[in-house]
Order: sequence, then C-alpha cells, then structure tokens
Amino acid sequence: ELDYEIMGNQVGPQSKIWTNMFTGTCQEHWQWITVPFDVSAGYHTYTFNITHDSVSWVVDGVTYRTEPIDHHSDVRDAAESSSLREFVSVWGKSSSEPGEGIPQFQNALGKLDDNTHTFPLLAGFERDVTQGGAPSPDEGASPAPCSQRTAPWDSCRDTKCCAEGYTCFEKDADYAQCRPSCTPGVHEDDLPGHKTPWSCAVLSPAPGPSPAPTPGPATPAPSPAPVTEPTMCSSGPGLWQSCQHS
Repeated sequence: ELDYEIMGNQVGPQSKIWTNMFTGTCQEHWQWITVPFDVSAGYHTYTFNITHDSVSWVVDGVTYRTEPIDHHSDVRDAAESSSLREFVSVWGKSSSEPGEGIPQFQNALGKLDDNTHTFPLLAGFERDVTQGGAPSPDEGASPAPCSQRTAPWDSCRDTKCCAEGYTCFEKDADYAQCRPSCTPGVHEDDLPGHKTPWSCAVLSPAPGPSPAPTPGPATPAPSPAPVTEPTMCSSGPGLWQSCQHS
C-alpha cells in the first residue's frame, strides 16, 4: 500500500502531507513531506513514480521522497506486475472517539467537531488523463479497439466498451456501467443498499480520429422504420438495470 494522507491539522500556506508505504504485515514506512501551498485550496497532481528498485512521491512534478524497494519483494512484485488499484477516501472522527495510528498520525488529524463548515463535508478528485497509469510492458501503446460492446446500462467492468453513444464510467473498484453521462458522487437512482459514490472515471478507450468524409451516391429516400418488439425495463441483481423483450 502506498499513501498520500491530507491531514486536517497540517493544512496552511505550507502544508505537511503524510506519506506511507506498507510492506510485509502492515509494516509502515512513513515520512512527512512539506509542500509550498495550501492543499485544501485547489487540485494538485499527486503521483507515485514506481520503478523496479524504488518508489517516489511526486507532487506537481516535484519529487519529495524516494524509497528504495530492493529489500521489499512484495512491493517490487506488485510494481513489476502492475497489480495496483487506486482508492480515494474521505474520513474523520470527533474528539470523543478513540484515535487510531501512532501519536504523530493522531495529532495531525483534524476533528469533525472542530469543523466550521456545514455538513455534509465533500471532497473530490480529478483523474489526470495526461499522466497515464501504472507502468506496464504496454505503456505508451494505444488502447485496444473494442472487440465486444456492452449494452446500455449493463456492467462494463470487464469489456470497458459500450454501445454507440454510451461510455463506460467507473463507480468504484468493483463496478462500472455503460451510461450516456456520469456525475461524480452518490446517484439517487442506485438501488437501495448500493448508494455509494461514483468516481465517474472513464474506462472506455479514447475514440480514434473520424475519417474524412468522401463523396458518395445520392442519399436514397428513407425506408420505413422496422417494427420492434416491445421491451420492458427490469432490475437485475446488484447495481444494474436492463431493457429486455417482454
């Protein structure tokens, strides 16, 4: 596990960020880094630069920490196989609740009852599509074209390709759906028990350039629209709905 932790009591014109790397059985390798800006005032780019022998914490293109991983086979194996997953979470506790972590970590946390803003508290993230993903043998290659397109509103976590006019949007690490659009956050139309936030990260391959139009024969008169069987919309197990023949 590799971490950036934005701490409520460390925010200011110069902010301290808790960085960490977990190895073995929850062995922590933590270190503070100091950045010359208020981390709560806007979006910044937080990057892990992972090579075969080190991990670096890079903020807005500046390297603040580099950790060798020669003696951490679990980290090295994960880096070489690109078996990494992204998680973004917002959490906190009140001063009446027991803290967690070592004292340096606990003391850096803000407390919910010290918050001067209205609830609910919101946070967001933006995916930097210009930076690419985790290193892999195919890094830099164009996304593979769609060999299988998922129907509208169905899960596209595996195919990452959707029918014309729909895009594969990520909800979380376990679910994605073909939708015409997506707004980050909780969707009220999700089924009960599944009202968790959508990241709305786009998983579909970027479309290629459209070919230049070429002259063709005169367009024939339109044919009558075919008659289709009626369909009905039914809820399936989990988070999805689909339209099926009645």
